[in-house]
Amino acid sequence: MDRYQCPECSYIYDEDAGDEDEGYPPGTPWAQVAKDFFCPDCGIMPKEDFEKLA
Repeated sequence: MDRYQCPECSYIYDEDAGDEDEGYPPGTPWAQVAKDFFCPDCGIMPKEDFEKLA
């Protein structure tokens, strides 16, 4: 599965781990994360600005 990083604070959304604090259980694909998702750590960067990690 993939990982996506906030370019502002380096928060990483890992599809394998999900983010249960934000309501996304382990295994939740990035495509299923809400379009209005903002980085839960810095609150600055919207989902569309996250960068897919290699």
